[in-house]
Amino acid sequence: MKSLVGKIILLTGANGGLGQAFTRLLLQEGCKLILTDLDELSLNKTAEKILASLKDPQGKILKAIGADISTKEGGRKVYQEAREVAEIDILLNNAGVITYGNFYEVPEERWEKVISVNLLAPMRLVYLFLPDMLKRGTGHIVNVCSLAGIAGTTQSVPYSSSKFGLRGFGISLAGELKGTNIKLSTVYPFWIKTGLLNTPVNGKAEIKKINWLWTYTPEQVAKSTIKGIKKEKEHIYPGFFTKFAGFGARLLPIATPQAR
Repeated sequence: MKSLVGKIILLTGANGGLGQAFTRLLLQEGCKLILTDLDELSLNKTAEKILASLKDPQGKILKAIGADISTKEGGRKVYQEAREVAEIDILLNNAGVITYGNFYEVPEERWEKVISVNLLAPMRLVYLFLPDMLKRGTGHIVNVCSLAGIAGTTQSVPYSSSKFGLRGFGISLAGELKGTNIKLSTVYPFWIKTGLLNTPVNGKAEIKKINWLWTYTPEQVAKSTIKGIKKEKEHIYPGFFTKFAGFGARLLPIATPQAR
């Protein structure tokens, strides 16, 4: 198991529920963080609150970058500003958005945004940062995917499609990286108790109520993910149910009803 002390980590979606959990736990691990999300002012306030809540954080926050990574310009801004601070050891692609509703009732700009944030943004960031990692001969890419990238979900077709794409990207790229010292991990959480569960429904789709017994806290998912990163696992399944459901979905592919 490798130590994360002193590792420089770029974390996307840092202002969300899971992003804040990652920030808190990675600071306790002694990491140096570069955080990014849409609103830099809000992100800085969140970072200050997290630092104030920790008695003796071993790590530190190097920079907070406000950028829309769903665009090419936003991705390049993150890359350029991060490089001015330090060379990245771990790229943690955590940012994600979702839509609920029947696909034909979701406004086109909304489902395109889902694809841009969940799939194109991590691909672009990897495209930018990977050459630097290869030159140094070290690095770790972590993509937060979802069980929806293994089992198709109804009433969230764009989200599931983006996660299937992210899973395929990770599997394919991991094959290309064999023989290098660059590691790649894909994370498959189930429902997480974050603001994504409160996303409004588009159209008249009936969305099942979520079974809270099947949900995980952001802290649980972040902790399991960090453990998997330390072990350099290619596939990380936070929690027993996630492992079980992921195994079953691979054996018997199905489309499952979405729940909130």
